[in-house]
Amino acid sequence: MEKAKSTKAEHTGIPVSEKRRLLLAAAALGAGFCNGLLGSGAGILFIFSLRRFCPGMAEQRIFSLSLSAVFAITCCTVLFYGMRGNADPAAFAPMAVPAALGGAAGALLLSRLNTRVLRLIFSLLLLISGILMLVR
Repeated sequence: MEKAKSTKAEHTGIPVSEKRRLLLAAAALGAGFCNGLLGSGAGILFIFSLRRFCPGMAEQRIFSLSLSAVFAITCCTVLFYGMRGNADPAAFAPMAVPAALGGAAGALLLSRLNTRVLRLIFSLLLLISGILMLVR
């Protein structure tokens, strides 16, 4: 029986088989679809997929890769929203600097928290968000 061919992703150092690459690509397609349709959810799908298909990858690395992919998806999605007249830069402007500052603070804190705390924060955020979506 022949072993599945795998390549080592230089940026992660984790062996990724062709099957896992395809599964990650399918997850990325789904994440992009959710982001375009709902304006949210891509990061959640990326985090779950990276945890599942890249076992052993550090939590901080997973979050970083997820955010990088979401950035690309978001740029594309905003362009499409804008072409249809649904993007409003003036409405976002007052949120831009505080959002960037919050992102920088979170990124600095990410490297200082252990995996268990990160998973707890992430899970609580998902739980609270889900409850609030249902009751409002």
